[in-house]
Amino acid sequence: MTGYTRWERVCLGLGLAVILCVTAAILYDWSHRGISSTSEAVAPPPPALKQVVVRGRLVDLPGFAPRASILGRTRLSLWVDGRQIGEELTPDGDGRFWAERPLPPGETKLRVVSELLVNRFDRGLDRTATKDYPVHGTELGELQLPRPEDWGWIEYEVLDSRRRPLVPEFVGLDPAEGTPGVGIARLDDLDIGANAPLEYRRGHRGTILHVPPGDYWLRAAAPGRLLSPTRVRVGRGAATAVVQERPAAHHVRGIVREAGTGRGVEDVEISVSSVGYEGERFRDPALVRGRSSRAGAYLLPIADPFPPEGVRLTFSRAGFRSAELTLKAEQFKGEASLLIDVDLAFGRP
Repeated sequence: MTGYTRWERVCLGLGLAVILCVTAAILYDWSHRGISSTSEAVAPPPPALKQVVVRGRLVDLPGFAPRASILGRTRLSLWVDGRQIGEELTPDGDGRFWAERPLPPGETKLRVVSELLVNRFDRGLDRTATKDYPVHGTELGELQLPRPEDWGWIEYEVLDSRRRPLVPEFVGLDPAEGTPGVGIARLDDLDIGANAPLEYRRGHRGTILHVPPGDYWLRAAAPGRLLSPTRVRVGRGAATAVVQERPAAHHVRGIVREAGTGRGVEDVEISVSSVGYEGERFRDPALVRGRSSRAGAYLLPIADPFPPEGVRLTFSRAGFRSAELTLKAEQFKGEASLLIDVDLAFGRP
C-alpha cells in the first residue's frame, strides 16, 4: 500500500475485515432462510376428509324397534380416534338412522348411549348404558340398544290349565322379599317418563327387558281365567318363567238380562274380586274379568281357597246402571257352580 502511512494502512485493513464479517453474516442468514422456506414447501398437507355415509337401525329385540319412551332418551354420535365428529344423529320412530358427513381417516365408531328410567323404583336405580359399534362400511344393520351389564331380562309364556297357549290381557311384575320396591301392575302401562322395564309380547309369549337383578313375582291376566303368579330370579342374561292357569274349585254362571224385557245383554264387563282386600286391585289373588256373550251368558271361576270374607261380582255396561252382589262360600252348598241371573236397568252406570 504505497502512499499510505502506517496508521492509515491499519485502519484500512480493519475496515475491510468488518466488511467481510458483515457480508459473511448476511450470506449465512440468507442460506438458512432458504433452507427453512424449502422445508415448509415440502411439508405434507393435512389429511383429506372423506365423505362417509352410514345407516342402520336400533332394536331392543331382533326385529323390534325400541319404544318411543326409550328412543327419546337415546343418543347417537360418530367418533374418530376418540374424538366426536359433528352433531348427534337422530333416529326416527322405527329406530332407523342415516347420516352423511366428512370424516378424517382413523378408527371410526358409532356411539350409542341410552338413559333408562326405571318405573316406580327408587330413582337411584336409573342407569345410563353406552356401547360403541365399529363403522367399516355404509350398512350397519340392526344394532342392539345398550343395556347395563348386570341387568337381565325375562322370557315368559302363559299357558292354560292344559298347558296350551293362552294370550294374556296384560302382564305385571312385583318384587319378592329383598328386592327393591318395583310395583308394576301392568307392564303395558308404565309411569309417565319411565321406560324400563319394557315388555314386548308375541301372542302367549313375551320378553321383559331392562330388569334390575332380584327376585320377582310375574303375574298375568286373561278374561275368565285364574292365573297363578310365578317367581323368577333375574340376574345377568335371560331368566325364563311360565304363568299357568290354576283350576278353580267353584264357578259362578248365569244370564245378564235387560230389566223389563228379559232380553240378554251382551258385552257386559263382569269382574270378581275379594271382599275386604286392601291392596292394589290388580294384585287381588281372586281377581277375574270377563264379558257376557251375545245372549248375555257368562261363566267365571272363583279362586281356591275361597276368600274368607267372600267375593264381589260387579256388572257394568255403558247405558245401564251397574249391579253388584256378594257371594259367600256357604251359598254354593257343596256344589261346584252357582247359577245367578242378573237384571240391568237402563240409566247411568
